[in-house]
Amino acid sequence: MHRQFRAALDERDAITGLCDHPNVVAFYRLILETPSLRSALTGFLVRSERALAQALQETAPDGELAHAAAHLAAVQIAAIRVTLSQQNQARIIAGETADELAPRAIAEADLAFDLLRNGLRTYS
Repeated sequence: MHRQFRAALDERDAITGLCDHPNVVAFYRLILETPSLRSALTGFLVRSERALAQALQETAPDGELAHAAAHLAAVQIAAIRVTLSQQNQARIIAGETADELAPRAIAEADLAFDLLRNGLRTYS
């Protein structure tokens, strides 16, 4: 998932928030400024999280806590992707270009997925 997100950043995929094409920036603003679209986005994110949990559960070993583990992993992965994307979108809307923001966006993605992979030992 880390490699996939990094590749999407490199491609300036709009889903990462690292896209400064005027039409995409207008779309970002439209979602932020329209309550019904924000609500629809929230619903989409919840459904995506559930689908990810289901996919993770199908690939995980069986066990008493398999469902819980898949759900907890999906929540963390989804939170990372959403947070990184929203931070990038906010910076793009504030006027940064995708090329200016790219090194920071990549560093933050690397940090986020490293924390996911290695745990939060620093903070526990």
